[in-house]
Amino acid sequence: MSKRGSGSSERAGNGGMTAFNAASLPIKGSEKQIAWAQDIIQSAFDTIDANIKRTEEQNKKEIAGFKQRHPGSKMTAEIKSRITADNDAWIAAAKEYRSASAQNFSKMNEIPAKQVIDSRYNFSGERILSSINYNAEQKKRKK
Repeated sequence: MSKRGSGSSERAGNGGMTAFNAASLPIKGSEKQIAWAQDIIQSAFDTIDANIKRTEEQNKKEIAGFKQRHPGSKMTAEIKSRITADNDAWIAAAKEYRSASAQNFSKMNEIPAKQVIDSRYNFSGERILSSINYNAEQKKRKK
């Protein structure tokens, strides 16, 4: 059985984020359980990374669209901020969530594979993105 961990977070162009490799975690259980738990965790990080990249690309498209619609206007920091404010809040929340998650895993001496498998819904893309969306909304409200 091969180990996971060569997901999108390790590919080039991940926005300066450190690659996450679930295969390096101290997961304990049978070989099959360990592989499944690694896959669950790696998929969660890959989901975050893919959505950060997608949102950063969306910012670029929105800025390019503004420049195309207003060729005579100078792109100031204020205009850019107004165009990308919502996406920037989401990206910040996602990076914060990702960093905190990676830090929590790095502090663990042992991760029971069964526990990860039994709580896999908490690692689902839907659950993660819901948490990030909530955090992004909270950040926007504080401004």
